[in-house]
Amino acid sequence: MKQQNDAVGSLAISQLLVKIFLGVLVGVDVAAYWLVEWFLSWTRYRLTADLPWQALFLLTIYAASIPAYFALYRLYRLLANLDEGQVFVEQNVTCLAVLSRCCWAVAAICLASALYYLPYLMVMVAAAFMALILRIVQNVFRQACEMKDELDLTV
Repeated sequence: MKQQNDAVGSLAISQLLVKIFLGVLVGVDVAAYWLVEWFLSWTRYRLTADLPWQALFLLTIYAASIPAYFALYRLYRLLANLDEGQVFVEQNVTCLAVLSRCCWAVAAICLASALYYLPYLMVMVAAAFMALILRIVQNVFRQACEMKDELDLTV
């Protein structure tokens, strides 16, 4: 019984954290102009006028925000399904697939952005690695769903 209460509490904390991340993402999107201005005020990129630095950074932030919103929604749906006791269902496999694709999208955006700001390569590697992990978990869930369906048919 205690283990079930811990799981419910953990799911509630996870859902709260997803909502907090959503708030942070909205905050970053709203304040992106000022955040980029602040960043450029203390870097050497402001000194070179050969590229529109502010526009490039803003483009990266807003482009990466789109898959981030999709990922947060799907993560929340996955947690809601788990909260309802639906673990090895096709909806969760779909959520994991979308989460993986969102990470791949961010990795691609960061790879393109690394053409003007090399540290984006680190974010790209992290996003690609997370996409790989999610892909593996998705395959595990898919196998578990198939096993569950077979078991349900034999009973």
